[in-house]
Amino acid sequence: MYYLLVLLSSVPLFLWLFKIQNLNKSPISYFYFFGSFLFIILGSGYSLDGDNIYFRGNIETLNFVIILSLLSLSILTTRYFIINDRKTLDLISNITSDKVSIFFYLLAIIHFVYIINFLVNHNILNYLLIASSGSGARSIMSQRAEVFSGGGGFTTFFFYYVTYFLTSVTIVIVKNSFIRYLLLAFYFFCVISLLHKTPVVMFSLTIFLTRVLIGRPLNYRKLFKLSCVLLTLIFVFYIFYFPGREVSFYIYELPLSIFHRIGGVYSEAVAYSIYRTELLNHELYLGSTFPNPGGIFPFNPIYLPSIMHLEFMKFPGNLSTPAVGEIYANFGFTFTCIYIMLMPIFIALIERQLLQSQIEGVIKVALVVYLSLLVFLLAQTSLFSSVFELKHIAFILLVSIIFKFRIGYEKNINVN
Repeated sequence: MYYLLVLLSSVPLFLWLFKIQNLNKSPISYFYFFGSFLFIILGSGYSLDGDNIYFRGNIETLNFVIILSLLSLSILTTRYFIINDRKTLDLISNITSDKVSIFFYLLAIIHFVYIINFLVNHNILNYLLIASSGSGARSIMSQRAEVFSGGGGFTTFFFYYVTYFLTSVTIVIVKNSFIRYLLLAFYFFCVISLLHKTPVVMFSLTIFLTRVLIGRPLNYRKLFKLSCVLLTLIFVFYIFYFPGREVSFYIYELPLSIFHRIGGVYSEAVAYSIYRTELLNHELYLGSTFPNPGGIFPFNPIYLPSIMHLEFMKFPGNLSTPAVGEIYANFGFTFTCIYIMLMPIFIALIERQLLQSQIEGVIKVALVVYLSLLVFLLAQTSLFSSVFELKHIAFILLVSIIFKFRIGYEKNINVN
């Protein structure tokens, strides 16, 4: 009954998402709401109307239902802040690839040098050989943690996020087909070399969204093809993770596991963060799960995903907790409701500022794609592992400042 109520409350959001022109007009907001719908709302049935089969108990709460409904209904207030006129997103006329700053070439060189240096120093070939020997998911994750640990987070930043940014730029400005596909092949290698399925999916979304923003036709047929490609990629990765199983496992159990991994896990994390706070009477963390750079605050950061996994699954691991679940575990129901209503408005205002700015077209396309991916992650991970991670903020500000300065500099030259 509760799940039906959640689905009914999501009708306005579903109708807005179903109108695919909204992806053209407001891509960042679209990705935020699509992530919430896909990862949190759609799979909430695992945690409603009975016991959760993975928790082996009931984690249903009225507050969870209210939170889900607010996530859907927030589109009704946010849409007044979302750009609805495609003309304001006139990226094509502003694309001037011949005037792209040397910054891009410098970034591409830094990225290439970092990747090659890392691969050589960490014996990546040996890692790939061991991981691809049919050892299974646990061995792959163990090897990956050993090889790619350290680096202060810059390893994943360069392998993933700088790669997404350069991929978007490459699609826009590189006209020679051979060079473009060669670069894209290198970027694909960057995201697949860690043998993690999510970056490959994000890489595919980067290509898709970039093509949409520069004027490629968008229709339901293309969305269906994209969905098939993404599901196939995920399916292949899972076969790679679980080799040597019976055929029935790949036909029946694996598809169910994939659906649960996409639609159930993150929703369960939100449900359990509410359940443990309201029914198990766990104290609120009051921000102690957030980063504490340089120890400037009087607390030692707590890693919430490991706590959640141990309590939920009864053995060590990491249960990735979406931003809304982390906010609830830290500040409770009222603050979470405020967050749900204000966060999409904040995203829409940032999007409006970016889309209407005078930043060069190539930069604008790449930044829109970059931010779209970050807000998409809000439905899967912490605020401080996505939108508010310092590396992302610094990178976006650096790119924006450099190209705003360039525009002002060129205008002064033209006047003189």
